[in-house]
Amino acid sequence: MSYLVLALKYRPQTFDEIVGQEHVCTTLKNGIALGKIAHAYLFSGPRGIGKTTTARILAKALNCKEGPTPEPCNKCTSCLEITRGSSLDVLEIDGASNRGIDEIRTLRENVKFAPVSSRYKIYIIDEAHQITHDAFNALLKTLEEPPRHIIFMLATTQPEKIPATILSRCQRFAFKLIPQKKIFDRLNYIAEKEKLRIEKEALNLIAARGEGSLRDGQSLLDQVISYAGEKEISLEETNFVLGVLPFERLVEFSDLIAEQKAREILSLIDKIAESGYNLHQFIKDLRQHFRNMLLLRVMGKDSKFLELPEKHREIIMEKEEQFTEENLVRIIDLLSRTYESMKWSEQPRLVIEVDMFRLCQPYIPIGEVIDRIGKLEESLKEEETETEPPREREVQEAQEAAMPIEEREKVPAGNVPEMEEIRDRWKEVLEYVKRLDPPLHACLMEGSPERMEENLLYIVFPRNYGFHKDR
Repeated sequence: MSYLVLALKYRPQTFDEIVGQEHVCTTLKNGIALGKIAHAYLFSGPRGIGKTTTARILAKALNCKEGPTPEPCNKCTSCLEITRGSSLDVLEIDGASNRGIDEIRTLRENVKFAPVSSRYKIYIIDEAHQITHDAFNALLKTLEEPPRHIIFMLATTQPEKIPATILSRCQRFAFKLIPQKKIFDRLNYIAEKEKLRIEKEALNLIAARGEGSLRDGQSLLDQVISYAGEKEISLEETNFVLGVLPFERLVEFSDLIAEQKAREILSLIDKIAESGYNLHQFIKDLRQHFRNMLLLRVMGKDSKFLELPEKHREIIMEKEEQFTEENLVRIIDLLSRTYESMKWSEQPRLVIEVDMFRLCQPYIPIGEVIDRIGKLEESLKEEETETEPPREREVQEAQEAAMPIEEREKVPAGNVPEMEEIRDRWKEVLEYVKRLDPPLHACLMEGSPERMEENLLYIVFPRNYGFHKDR
């Protein structure tokens, strides 16, 4: 018998074997037990988390000789044929290659025929979002009111591309990314079954690289097994096969950034590139490293939020004083922009080097900058208070400077109480003038009432304001 990859060999065959999707499995099992079987289901979520597998198990549960049952026997002819993919009554269709209206018309014609030997005729449409809009419209009526012996199961990674008219006719199940711990447990189970000698840290790394996808994790484990052969699989070999930068190198890099050693950083980047590591993956790993530093600093060493080896936690916690929380946020943000820029650059290494120079520049927290500005403003206000003459003195000096010398000596005091009232209510006068004559108001704004003589108000303007005086 030909070799089966781990993802196929250990593919779940019952609802209880599906990892990380308990909310979906419980709902489906209860629906079958209560006889509440829908005519159309939609399974949505990221890749490699069990959508198509769940559809196959649901098909077995509905067509099992003992069924419909929440626990298919996996022994009857129907269950075995569905497991092998040879059942005439359970048809898997690839939405990407059968996306046109002609293929959907053929499907509509075929649904009229009864199942060959099973209870239901089931159509599993994978990557359903690839079907064209016109093809969906052709399928709409059939999907809403199919024959009693027909059940549709649609699987998609992009449910937002499915028309709302289709969504409203299906029972929707949103699949979630699988937690790293559950992927690790499943990989550990496979390793025991396969009698593999592999370090737990290596398994944990593979689980992390799966990024929520069990299928990806199983594929990576297959790859590592092929490289190691019969010998024990170490963390170092796993790092090498997966192109992952060792944790010690990430720590070395963060130390150099903290010490602002640009020359050593460039040398380390050169070594990483010469070793054949993917530079895009390097930036992702470095960003993740700083994220771990931030979360451990905020949440503490005993936090279960991060699934890191204990010795890695201790090393990171020892270096928590190297960066402030604000600086860590800045570094993570810059690395995220670096990663995006590398995607569109012809020279991704150049992008890395330039941004590393930026990280090595002296960093002053924004709070400290604001404090410095505040102190500077206060000191400037104090200097102005000490050196600047009072406002009244400025006005008086400007008025005297505006008048000829011989007139300055002849200026009488005038009616002092009346002038005080005029000065106090001068703003009211200006507001009234503003409504009648805005240009005149603009000129009067530069003058100030000086004295009264026989009901004549004298307004004085500073020197160099001759235009306003003439107006």
